Parts: sequence; C-alpha cells; structure tokens
Amino acid sequence: PLVALAAAVNLGHVGVRALFLRALLAPVRAVGLARLCRYNLALFAANNLLPARAGEWVRIELLRSREDVPRSASLAIALVEKVLDAIALLLLALPLPLLLPGLPRSLLLAIRLDGAGGLVALAAAWALARWGAQAPGRWGHFARGAAAVRRGRSLPAALGWSLLSHAIDAGAIAICLVALHIDLPPASSLLVLLSVTLALALPTAPAGIGSLEVGAVAALRLLGVDEARALAFALVYHAMQVVPVTALGVNGIRLAAR
Repeated sequence: PLVALAAAVNLGHVGVRALFLRALLAPVRAVGLARLCRYNLALFAANNLLPARAGEWVRIELLRSREDVPRSASLAIALVEKVLDAIALLLLALPLPLLLPGLPRSLLLAIRLDGAGGLVALAAAWALARWGAQAPGRWGHFARGAAAVRRGRSLPAALGWSLLSHAIDAGAIAICLVALHIDLPPASSLLVLLSVTLALALPTAPAGIGSLEVGAVAALRLLGVDEARALAFALVYHAMQVVPVTALGVNGIRLAAR
C-alpha cells in the first residue's frame, strides 16, 4: 500500500511538471493543462523506452505538430527547464549540511557546482532573451523560447513549480523508505534525490537503468544503510517511478498522435 501511495504521489508530480511547462510556454503560446500533461507523459515514456533522452524530442515534435510551437522555441524552453530545475534543487539542498552533519566534502562541492552552473546558465538565458528576441528565423524563435526568464510573473512561477516538483519527488522517496522499513531522518530523502539527480545528469541507458540505482545506493550508504537494503530501496523506487508513468505515457503518445 505504501508503494502504491508513492506511485500516486509521483503521478501528482506529472501535473506539477505540466504547470511548470505552462509557465515557461506562456510567452510563446497558451496551451491547455491537460494537453501539457499528455505531452509530458509522452516525454517520460519515451525517455524510459528509448536511448539518448529521446523523450525531449518527442515533446518538441508534439508541441510543433499539435500547438504550432517552433522546434527552436521548444528546445530553448527545455533548456530553461533544466536550468531552473538545477537552481531549485540547489535551494532545497542548501540546508543538507546542517540537517545531515558529516556529509563528504565532495557532495557539498557538487551542490555548489550545481548552483553555480545553474546561475550562470540562467544569466546566459536572460541575455539571450534580452538581445536575441528580434533576430529573424530559428535564432529568434530560440531566443523567444527563453523569454520566461525575463517576465516578472513567469520566472517566479516556473521556479516555484520546479521547487514543488522536487519536493514531491522527495516525498515519494520518503514514502518508499518507510515502505522498506529504512528508518532515516526526513532530510535523507533530499539527499537521495540529489544523488539520483546527479547520477542521471550523465548519459544513461533508457529509464536511467543502473544510474538511478548507483545514485540511490551511494546516498543511502553515506547514511549508514547496508548495501542490500539500499539496493532493495533503489529497485522498488525505480519501478514505482517508471512503470505507471510509462504505461500512461505510451497511451498519451497514442492520444496526442490522433
């Protein structure tokens, strides 16, 4: 029952990601929330079934064919999405050294690098949106796709939805930890989320097979969990995350293609 609850929480994350996408899309096109949920489900399903993060391109093509959003604008939106995700994760991870004393310096350095890279990329996106919006052709579409970073309402809204989506992820992790009788402080779910996210940032197999497990096991080992229980958690968490979303996403691709 607890794993089923975690899966339900994880599906709520899909709706929050659609709200996040709507905030980023607002300067380019108004798209209904239900359709954005289907496009994001298609993205997740394709990423879980195909290599090279093909889901990003599936969503770009769906936005182009169904909503008339230029490919270059969708690409810029996807990049801004990743930048804000990195900044939001940094904001959530900042208290970890206080909440979980004794973390290795390498992890703290990774947190700082994540935040620094996100802020530099955000500044670059702002400059692109500021000075490239009037350019003709694909470059102009690309610059206008990043316009959310210059809008007073869109940027805070997008960052807020990204923060909420990470918090929901951490909540699903916490529920899975309880389901496997792994007794850890509440902040441990944030550490697991950070470690998994860093592991998945590198090129991975479809669905992040192997990489997610490495990130989850590494985080739990830092917290004193034995390797067998850590791997059991990683497998259950991974299955909970992948199976329902992939099943719904394949159906979403079929519906969107009609």
